[in-house]
Parts: sequence; C-alpha cells; structure tokens
Amino acid sequence: MSAKTYLLRKGILEALKFYGSDMPCNVSDVSCHHRVQLLRVSEVEIVEQLRELEGMGFVKACEGFGHNFFKVTQKGLEAISPEFDTPPFISGRPS
Repeated sequence: MSAKTYLLRKGILEALKFYGSDMPCNVSDVSCHHRVQLLRVSEVEIVEQLRELEGMGFVKACEGFGHNFFKVTQKGLEAISPEFDTPPFISGRPS
C-alpha cells in the first residue's frame, strides 16, 4: 500500500466525522472535504476505500439509500481520535 492510500482512509474518516456521525454522507460529500481534495483522488478510489473501511467496520452503509451513503462508526471515530492508538489499517504503521 502507498502512503496515499492510508492518508485517503484517514481523510475519509475525518470527512465523515466532520459531517457528523449521525448524518449519512455520499461520495460527493466525502470528495469535497479538504483532506480528501488535497490527495487529488477520483471518486472511484474513494468508493474503493469506503468499501474497504466498511469491510473492516470503520464505516457502515446506510439502509434505504442504496448503500451509496455512509456513516462513521464508533470504531472509525476511535481510529482518528488522538486518545486512542491508530490501527495499522488506517495509519500504515505496524502496531
């Protein structure tokens, strides 16, 4: 994995946190967040990483929205919180 992948994962979680853990966001919302914009990634790359994050339990797809909207989970919030250790899946650093 490249460093850009890990930065994108963290940026996605930060974008979902910015919009609120109870507010579902779509790919367009995530792609507009400044941390994601700085990486200059396509929406396809964002969707791929959202699916990876969903598979690991960091985000969840919202029912009734065609699985195109996502929310950050408690696990996702803890992954980007300075009070907790960042998991290797997000940081890219071995634990």
